[in-house]
Amino acid sequence: PGAKVRWSLAGQGIAEDLSALVVNKVTGTTFRIRQDENVVIPVTEPLSRYQVFSGDEAYLQEMEESLQPVAFELSQNYPNPFNPATNIRYSVPEKAEVKLEIYDLLGRKVQTLVDGQQSPGWHVARWDASALASGMYLYRLSSGNTVVVKKLTLIK
Repeated sequence: PGAKVRWSLAGQGIAEDLSALVVNKVTGTTFRIRQDENVVIPVTEPLSRYQVFSGDEAYLQEMEESLQPVAFELSQNYPNPFNPATNIRYSVPEKAEVKLEIYDLLGRKVQTLVDGQQSPGWHVARWDASALASGMYLYRLSSGNTVVVKKLTLIK
């Protein structure tokens, strides 16, 4: 994680009329690789959390569409418990105004991680809580009439 990997179909034994789709299984981010292309992919997860599909353009388009979220969703943060940073994954089914906020257990807002227009797909926000005390916190994702809240634990 943190590196950038250059992907190419050259020498992979994939027929010349086929392409590849690389999928980050954690974030849902996809990257299309066509023949004679080099694509640089930022690695945000261990490589074991990526999946590669190969096929013609129609098949890959169908795969990519099937991976898009169909509902507004907030996943449990990872790692949890954490020290000092954690990742919060959420999905947005269509372009929307999204707000992701952190609260303490007394309901006081600690930090706003996301506040603005988000494109459809899976997103990951990283929260660094190194300046805060150990304890339970709440994270709240809101968009339109939808609000989802989950708990997370900071242990120092």
